[in-house]
Amino acid sequence: MGEAADSQELLSQLDHLRPDVILLDWDLPGWSAAGLSDLLRGLDRQPRVIVLGAEPQSAQAALAAGADAFVSKGDPPRRLLTVVRALSMEIQREQ
Repeated sequence: MGEAADSQELLSQLDHLRPDVILLDWDLPGWSAAGLSDLLRGLDRQPRVIVLGAEPQSAQAALAAGADAFVSKGDPPRRLLTVVRALSMEIQREQ
């Protein structure tokens, strides 16, 4: 498990941590979340990407850029847990 304060820190940790799921804040400093989602889709080992954002219109942009899911910051915490569990189950089925 890891944590990054900005997009550069996130990118620098990918090889070391090799995450299965990334929770990506739409407002993460540095690259846009859409740009990061698109970049992550190009990796050999593609982590699942959940974008967390405050604006509902961000969902369409995040999903169009390749994010696997979008969770609104206003959603109940249970929604995020449900999405993480669903993606984890997908990963297990693929292995």
